[in-house]
Amino acid sequence: LNMMLWYIGTNSLAQAVETSVCVDRKPLIHGSFWSLTPHAFDVLSAACTLPEDTAAREQALLNVWLLTVSYDAPKAEFDAWSASLGGEPLATLLTGAMLDPYFLLEH
Repeated sequence: LNMMLWYIGTNSLAQAVETSVCVDRKPLIHGSFWSLTPHAFDVLSAACTLPEDTAAREQALLNVWLLTVSYDAPKAEFDAWSASLGGEPLATLLTGAMLDPYFLLEH
């Protein structure tokens, strides 16, 4: 039950962020009074539609990872996250990053 609550919370936040950034194109998080910093908005906007170019895609994914998890996790953790979720929508990327054990244990 505890993990289900974590999933519902992180997924709901991720969906709201994706709607705000990718659909509304505004830094105010959909349905709340929170807003994203200009840097966070730019990083997340770049991940709404990931580039076809491999290097650009990898950089966009790394930027989302660093914005969310920061430098707390080893590179292998990023590699696993990007390999499994690299083609998914922004909400899925954010949910996966926020459910990463390194993120949960640090925050």
